[in-house]
Amino acid sequence: MQVTPCKQTDKPNATKYIVKTRATEIGYGYILQGKHNPIEVYIYKEYQSAGYGKKVFKKLLQIAKQNNPQIYEFTIPAQNYAFKSIVAQAGGKYLSTNGETETWII
Repeated sequence: MQVTPCKQTDKPNATKYIVKTRATEIGYGYILQGKHNPIEVYIYKEYQSAGYGKKVFKKLLQIAKQNNPQIYEFTIPAQNYAFKSIVAQAGGKYLSTNGETETWII
């Protein structure tokens, strides 16, 4: 799997990365400026549930921490079990909930 930065991004204050396996694009992700929800990962439907989201998240987190080592905070919908699992497996720690969302740090 390759995670390659794009020269252009479609999101302000962000760097976009293309995710490929072999020569096939399977998704993309962003590293956003700031410490709140700094990473977004999008894996195309036909490639989901194969562990790519977790791998891409960890890779983007590694890049983000190399460029700006700090504690990052994620506000995650309480029902988004898949993303909470990804954050936890990457070393994230649960902080709190308001019933609708949970706050995690990593």
